[in-house]
Amino acid sequence: MHGMDEACRYLRASHALREALDIPRGASLAAIPLGNGEHNANFAFDHPVTGARYVLRMNYASQLGLREQASYEHGALRALAVSGRTPSAVYVDETRSVVDRGVQVIGFCAGRLLDLERDDDLSKAAKSLADIHSVAVPDECTLIRPRNPLAEIRDESLRMYRVYAGSRFVDAHVAREIEDLLATCDRVVEAHEGDPMRSHIVNTECIAAHFLIPEAGNFAYVVDWEKPIVGDAAQDVAFFVAPTTTFWDSDIVFDDARRDLFVRAYIDSVDGRFPTEGFVERFFAYLTLTCLRGVTWCAMAQVEYHDPNRPLKNDKTFRKIQAYLSDGFFAQLKRQAFLKRSA
Repeated sequence: MHGMDEACRYLRASHALREALDIPRGASLAAIPLGNGEHNANFAFDHPVTGARYVLRMNYASQLGLREQASYEHGALRALAVSGRTPSAVYVDETRSVVDRGVQVIGFCAGRLLDLERDDDLSKAAKSLADIHSVAVPDECTLIRPRNPLAEIRDESLRMYRVYAGSRFVDAHVAREIEDLLATCDRVVEAHEGDPMRSHIVNTECIAAHFLIPEAGNFAYVVDWEKPIVGDAAQDVAFFVAPTTTFWDSDIVFDDARRDLFVRAYIDSVDGRFPTEGFVERFFAYLTLTCLRGVTWCAMAQVEYHDPNRPLKNDKTFRKIQAYLSDGFFAQLKRQAFLKRSA
């Protein structure tokens, strides 16, 4: 697994880590692969005295363009500790003295992956998001605070679309479909221009794979905090149920009734801990922009996957990109996220 050698070296040679966790200097620590994404590699290890399990998370790149990505994530976990729904923030090291990258140690959260087809799992996810969003943002919080999150998603989507539109792989029909979605999103952004700033710690990447369901307890852990911001809680709820989110890994798309049920379960779980007036309207605004971002990312990825000078690396990803840019998927997005309102 990528990063295994560095993980073993860090567990063996970091005196600061051993001091922070009160691990005897000569004790052996074994790195257990947990999996890695594009930007981080994760390994479990056990405390040789207490038996407590931790996660060693090694950062290889930052989607946010941060030099100290590990510290950024760690700050979000410290702020959210009171929720009980996230890994504990144990230790962070940005010195690069043992390995040439930021490293953090977080608590291990035991559980199975969330199943989008299980009603009880969805109920637990709604409750946990409400618990997380109910945490007051500390005064010392240094997370990014976008001035206009909806506009920033629109602008990012436009940049990705321009990569596609300016390439030799552009399909005129797909381009027209995306430009129609962009026009709708321009109106949505304009309609919410005067909205007051919201102050919740938002994950921004609420996919099912980031939720773990423990054996006991009516909640889920949210375990990946790579891109948190301070913003509107509606962004997380919309991202979780958006067809562009659920269809990527599972082929599942919520129908309107199931989507609306999740939104209502979330609002009920908030239970007055913060104001939810206007939440449904903002939810649909974020749902629309989230879907735009999903298809424009696919359009941009289409350029890379069609370029004969860049070999195709993942057939499943290529098939998904084709599905997202199909007439059927555009029609579904327009029906569910660009036209229809309920909840």
